Amino acid sequence: MPSLSARPSVWRSTRSSLSGVEAPAARPRICLHAAASFNLFLTVRTSYDYQTANDRTVYCYRRVVTCDWKKDRSVKMNEAATPTATEAGRVSTERTAGVIAIAYAASMIVQNVLFAFPTAPNYSDPLDIVLAYHAQNQRTLAVTSGLEAMNMVLLLLFVTALHGLVERRGGMGTGWSRLAVAAGSTLAALSALTIATHIAVVLAAAGLAEPTPAFGLMWQLHAATFALSLPALGATFIGAALATHASGLTRPWQRLFGVAGGSLPILAGIGNLAIAGGSPLLFIGVLGLAMWLVWLIVTGLRLFRG
Repeated sequence: MPSLSARPSVWRSTRSSLSGVEAPAARPRICLHAAASFNLFLTVRTSYDYQTANDRTVYCYRRVVTCDWKKDRSVKMNEAATPTATEAGRVSTERTAGVIAIAYAASMIVQNVLFAFPTAPNYSDPLDIVLAYHAQNQRTLAVTSGLEAMNMVLLLLFVTALHGLVERRGGMGTGWSRLAVAAGSTLAALSALTIATHIAVVLAAAGLAEPTPAFGLMWQLHAATFALSLPALGATFIGAALATHASGLTRPWQRLFGVAGGSLPILAGIGNLAIAGGSPLLFIGVLGLAMWLVWLIVTGLRLFRG
């Protein structure tokens, strides 16, 4: 847009052929800096107007500067209405994320209780015990498989809602929330592979009288995929804990709790080969899983209460 200060003549009129007298040129001085400070929308347009008098037409050339103050007023009205709408949306997102976190933790707790009663075999137990357990608890294991599918969905919903909540609160901790989304997606994929191999073990156990090499191989594959999912769990835990703390959603102790608890599955996952072979390193990862459930419940309650 050309500078109006260099060309102060904004309205020009031509020599009138009717009166023979040149109309005085209006020279209002417009301060663009003042207009910019009020967010005025200045538009310069060229137009040709005509007037008719005494059966003769006079054409006038002029440059017109218009100020679209209505547009600016609507913008200001929208800006004034934005905080209320944003606040309501933020509170709704907080409660949604809190409900999802609590539901996810509750589903995981129920699933692990079903694995504990009756006690599920360890990866170091003989294949005879593994076969007998899966053959005798078909209905219970069907429930745990269904809960695992629910867990994957709830996990993805939680990290997605958490990322949106962090962005609504100014973007502090967005990098950590992105880590939680990426790690949570990886965890969901590995959990799907873990439960798929477990379903294969359950179905095979129903028709076997004694363990076979293929049955043992599938059991070891199930153990290996579970061991590989531990680092993804730890990264999700750390990302979520740091993101919620950076955005002011949780207390400082929850950040430390999350970093400490998330480090345990990562350390345990380094020994994934040993875990697949029945190493007790598995219980380090299980401890991190328990801390993840505690953090989910505490954080979920805090988010739900606003």
